[in-house]
Amino acid sequence: MLRRPAPPDGYRAGAGHGLSVHGDGQAGLAGTASANGSLRTKSLSGTIVCKDLGDGGCTYGVGIYSQPRQDTSAQTNWDGHNGVRYPAYCQVPGGVGNQQSGATLHAGAYNNYKTSNMWVRIGPSRYVPWVWFNLDNGDQLANLPTC
Repeated sequence: MLRRPAPPDGYRAGAGHGLSVHGDGQAGLAGTASANGSLRTKSLSGTIVCKDLGDGGCTYGVGIYSQPRQDTSAQTNWDGHNGVRYPAYCQVPGGVGNQQSGATLHAGAYNNYKTSNMWVRIGPSRYVPWVWFNLDNGDQLANLPTC
């Protein structure tokens, strides 16, 4: 019997998790066995996508923030240029900041017309809107745990 209780924060990408195995022999047969071990979930990463359409819209890259909202007070100096890769830790709904009128963002033609209010944590207190971040797993946001 494999016993692997889920940790309270879920199975985060790239995290280690303990497990234990215990076996009992059938009735009338002697023998039991136990073992402990660990496993690591596969890491998930992604790429910033802001395609150059020749209009200067992606010249400075996309914003990476210390909170999941587009707000001047939360801007960071992390590189948000097209093609830059980051690990993806978890997903979280974004809030409204002072740089946009609503929580839902629209990438337009710069990234295949993605529209979403979801953000991806890519580092300690670092978030990027999912509309600008394509995950390596076919861009399946559901594979990331919630933050």
